[in-house]
Amino acid sequence: MSLVTIISELWRFFVDHIKQLIIWGIVTGLILVGAQFALGLFNNPEDAAAYDYLSEVYQQEPAEFQAVITLDDGNVFHNSYIFDEYFTTPEILEEVEAQTGVEMTKFYESEQLLELFKTSMYRGGVAGIRNTSSGVITFRFLVAPTAEENLRVAEAYRDILLDEENIPFMEKQTTTIMVEPVIGEMLDLERTPEVPTEETLNIYAGQGVLSYVVFGVAGFILGAILSVAYFFIKRLLSDDIYYAFDYSWNFDDYHKLINSERVENLSYSELIKSVSSQNVIISQDGLSNVETQSSLAQANLPVDAVSEITIVVESQKTTKDWYREQYQFAKHYGVPVQIIHVY
Repeated sequence: MSLVTIISELWRFFVDHIKQLIIWGIVTGLILVGAQFALGLFNNPEDAAAYDYLSEVYQQEPAEFQAVITLDDGNVFHNSYIFDEYFTTPEILEEVEAQTGVEMTKFYESEQLLELFKTSMYRGGVAGIRNTSSGVITFRFLVAPTAEENLRVAEAYRDILLDEENIPFMEKQTTTIMVEPVIGEMLDLERTPEVPTEETLNIYAGQGVLSYVVFGVAGFILGAILSVAYFFIKRLLSDDIYYAFDYSWNFDDYHKLINSERVENLSYSELIKSVSSQNVIISQDGLSNVETQSSLAQANLPVDAVSEITIVVESQKTTKDWYREQYQFAKHYGVPVQIIHVY
């Protein structure tokens, strides 16, 4: 088979199905974008409310202070996680809420509703992050819809931390405030991805417009590929011939593709390479102005009476089974074979 012919036929196949390809691409793109949008929605109104509230909170500046906790033997207290747990107990949340007027319980319950539980990978809006080199713990508070409220919360927690006698695990520890509560980020967020930021909730709401564009383009490409695969397989499974890749021939065979518009202006005798008494022309449905055989097997021609065999293939008329049978018979004669494909 000729590689050039196959490439040109594949291009013709692509052009013939360009509309279906675009439609499939658009539909698949819309499905993916719709699925992404749907996954970002909440079926539970409480979850949606929690998402809206935390979205507002996480867009604010946090308030932070730094402290060093030392043991009575002079060593630095290392467990900053325990402060996270203690600071988010119901009793402490209620105490801070009463002192500051900030809805700490609402904030904490919103995190729980969205399953933003405290782990080593996620520390939440109330977090103590220890510097492993210096032992300094940065207490970070991102819990309220305004930075000023975050500051009031940070000041309240500082007071709780300094009241060591009332903290169960602080009997033998001493707190030294290194930096008083201020509004602003003290942590390097690239090194502390465990604290919440404005991007934390992207898992619930997608990645914005850019994400929808990416999913749309990916869906379009996927749909286009699926449409090409579908129509290509459908073409290969069909009974009739339409493209040159629907059947096979050898490199030494003469193969020619002819547009049907040319046939309207020229006779087949002018299109066929040579017409002689020993050139046997095979056509499944017959041709005008040219003597043809519908089957080599039925013609039963002697070998010495055949110098060349021409098989005429007409798109959507000639069947694959008929062509396969004629081609196999033609090879038995041991003469040049030319295939004229009219599309």
